Amino acid sequence: MSENSCDTLEEIAPMVHRGMLFCDGEREVPWLIFCTPEGDTRVLPKAFIATGNPDEFPARPLNRADQLPCQTYTLEEAIRFAGKGTRIQLLPGKYYRPVIISKDHTRKATPLIISGMDNKTILCGNNRPGKIYPDLPDMQDFAFFKIKDTEGVTVRNLSVQGCWPSFLIAENSRHIRIEKLHVEDGRYPVFAGPGCRDFIINDNYWKQDPTEAIWQDIDWLYTHHTQYAYMNGGFFGSLNFTTGLVFSNNEIEYAFNGLRMAIDSDDVSAFNRNVQVYSNRFSYIRDNAIEPEGHALNWHMYHNRFFNNHAPFSFDNVSGGHWLIYGNTGWFDDQPGRPYQTGRGGKIFKFGKKASTTKDSYIFNNSWYTRSFVIKKSNINHIYHYNNAYQFCDPGTYSDQPCLCVTRDTLTKKFPEDGKWPDKLCFDFDLSTVCFGQLCDHGQEENGIHNPAFRFKNPHKGDLKLKKSQQVEGRPLDDIFSLSWVDTSSVKPAKNRKLKIGAYQGDELTEGPAFKPL
Repeated sequence: MSENSCDTLEEIAPMVHRGMLFCDGEREVPWLIFCTPEGDTRVLPKAFIATGNPDEFPARPLNRADQLPCQTYTLEEAIRFAGKGTRIQLLPGKYYRPVIISKDHTRKATPLIISGMDNKTILCGNNRPGKIYPDLPDMQDFAFFKIKDTEGVTVRNLSVQGCWPSFLIAENSRHIRIEKLHVEDGRYPVFAGPGCRDFIINDNYWKQDPTEAIWQDIDWLYTHHTQYAYMNGGFFGSLNFTTGLVFSNNEIEYAFNGLRMAIDSDDVSAFNRNVQVYSNRFSYIRDNAIEPEGHALNWHMYHNRFFNNHAPFSFDNVSGGHWLIYGNTGWFDDQPGRPYQTGRGGKIFKFGKKASTTKDSYIFNNSWYTRSFVIKKSNINHIYHYNNAYQFCDPGTYSDQPCLCVTRDTLTKKFPEDGKWPDKLCFDFDLSTVCFGQLCDHGQEENGIHNPAFRFKNPHKGDLKLKKSQQVEGRPLDDIFSLSWVDTSSVKPAKNRKLKIGAYQGDELTEGPAFKPL
């Protein structure tokens, strides 16, 4: 019989692989398990079977000699077999059956990894919005993944559709990593309940409303607490999250909020500690991009880009402090809602009626092209605001978009609302196209620059670098780099901290001190 003949079963490779790979000497916990929606048999390239590397998976089926029949498992079966360091590799398909991970068999250094093949692996939810505001998701609600009493789980490289209210809910779990997801729909795609800490949310994409109606067609009032309130969430949400969140390099658009961390305890000081939010892009956010509630201690928020946001930062009556907000940029070319709807004005920083922070925070070297006041109708304390650049829009350039650009005469409005200036509230060395108004009345902005003629390079397109001829030296930040609550072990010499006003130092965003957990 010829070598290439396929006429006899004897010449077809037997099913030598059972869908699991074990390390040498290990026969109980596999390091790799292959999954399909129904746990069927797949014919896979030998190189892919040996490594599980998606790069070895062909773009289309091929009848080739270097392939073997391979038993696969359902996701539920794979989780039952998995242990420390297991990687569950999802093969192409649509997955509909939610699963529970509820055993403490992993660690930070050896997590259980559930990995897909990007848009080839689609995890489908019930496609029905769940409870509405103010209820938050819990273990009784739908989630494709429910993680409980577990340490060390990574979920990555998946497409997610129709998971309401959540794609993943965790409780009493830590060292959870969510990365490279492409998500549509959902109120809180990732939600961390009580007892959770140490989450990394990195390099994900979320479009909450694929119709894009949330930005301009649906009234803010309806999405906040009436018939569309099932959208009142964020890509990451939490209740009584303790410490250790990294939220970075995510892209979020056409959503109500970006991330929102709630507390329902009388003692808020134990929650929402040690959070880093950096290098994200928030676009068409109808309410707040970054919103801690109740308390926030030791937050670094930097190098984020905000395009068409109602309110980038919300600290409404939030206690705590030690916030660093720097190197962020924001711009707009549209306004949320319709002229007859609510919630259209916005602001850059939202604070509450009570100055509740007790620890010093710094807002420095950010750049904004804005139609909204920086702060309005609020009271704050323990805030130092330096080296920020604000170009307000000119209504004359928006003749084809009536009311898109509103004339602002001052940087802030009714601030502080109670008229009393706190001892630890300072604004200085800022650059603005409108006057400082009430700030100067309270002895602020002694070195601030009011220059109606300054312009960013191309603010309508988000290029918020200052032309070289308009760059101005700002306040040195040696004291910020020397704070006891930042990492000073790798601080550069003081001469490198003479900064220009604005988010950019040349072509690079301003760098701040390194994060140190408290």
